[in-house]
Amino acid sequence: MVLRRMLLASPDKVHKWKESQCAWISLLFTRVQMGQTTAELASDLVAYSYAIFSGYHPKSRAILLSHFPDPVCARLAMCLMDETFGMELANSKVVKGETKTWWTTKFREVIYNGIVSPEKGNFGEVVVALYMLSCGDLLRRRINSKMNLKGMDLYSQFSVSLDAWLQLLMYGGDETKVTDDDDCDVSVGFIQLCRNSLRSYSESWTCLADQSFLGHIFESGIAFYVFPGCETIDMVVSLRDTKDGKKEYVPMLISIKCREKFTNADMDRECKKMEEKAKTDKLPKALCLLISFASDVKRDRANPKDYELKPGEKIARLVSKGVVARAVRVPKDVFGLTGAFQEITPAAELESELYSAHPFLMAHGPSDSGDLEDTQALRKYSSSEYRQDYNLLRKAMIDKKDLGAQSIPPPA
Repeated sequence: MVLRRMLLASPDKVHKWKESQCAWISLLFTRVQMGQTTAELASDLVAYSYAIFSGYHPKSRAILLSHFPDPVCARLAMCLMDETFGMELANSKVVKGETKTWWTTKFREVIYNGIVSPEKGNFGEVVVALYMLSCGDLLRRRINSKMNLKGMDLYSQFSVSLDAWLQLLMYGGDETKVTDDDDCDVSVGFIQLCRNSLRSYSESWTCLADQSFLGHIFESGIAFYVFPGCETIDMVVSLRDTKDGKKEYVPMLISIKCREKFTNADMDRECKKMEEKAKTDKLPKALCLLISFASDVKRDRANPKDYELKPGEKIARLVSKGVVARAVRVPKDVFGLTGAFQEITPAAELESELYSAHPFLMAHGPSDSGDLEDTQALRKYSSSEYRQDYNLLRKAMIDKKDLGAQSIPPPA
């Protein structure tokens, strides 16, 4: 019943969920909170699924949706993001999951077509959240195999080794480069990202060390985005340390940088800022993690920086002793999310940027040296490609006998 409602499907259509755009969006919303969408789609997601109405922009008719923490729904969504998952229904039909790359394609599709739009400044966070969840899912799938779990017993364990998870983040989700770490005492176990808009985290992180709060977050299988514009951090995750047979919870404070040019000096500066903030607020233990996503600055494997996570490095033992700061540069990943992020500008927005920038690009004069591309003023367009698109548009307008097009000056 819960899965059928999540997929917005009648009993005889549940197994065909892949054909339903509403079903994809519902599952993605459940795991990473996609932002705002149209009134029509929001109506279906609230009425027939588990989405919560959380805001409305009357002029644009855009609806803000959210999902409350719900490990049952999050686990079902996680199962359907695994192509090895299958569940037989009462009518003998089988509901099957899909690959991570398939989900990346659908994620890109709903963003590119403008069906869903994360709030300004949150888009990179949502993509990285999906990336972190995907890496965790791969490690959880290993546990499924080890424990020989089948059907609805799959993914019954949420927690995975912190060290293995960090290494998988660093290697772009390439499982062949990461070994199991059964001796790691610190685990990470979130399967869903929610939004927490409390502003107090901007002033002090002291409350983020509260054991009751962190225990609730960890055992619920959730992590959360902090409020938009929060200085220094973007997400909070709870870690569980079971060293010496005792449970202790440690905050993992995450800063996400989705910049093409994010240098090693930038990385060190941001890590130091987080580390100093955690110590100033007297957190007894914390992992301050900076994630550099979709940057064209490569890792210097021969000479890693002080804060940069190193291959095979064991962070868990350091987290058990105090405040630790590390940075991970995400390479081109196996899920295709870094590529999707770089190409995912909605089509309408891309065309708008292209044509509104016409007078400025023309003022530069002929240039195919790449200097304009370096500024990313026109995303992937070179000067010659822009002129080609512009001329096609102008010709189309003239062919339609739109006399106004005659007044458009031809490109230089």
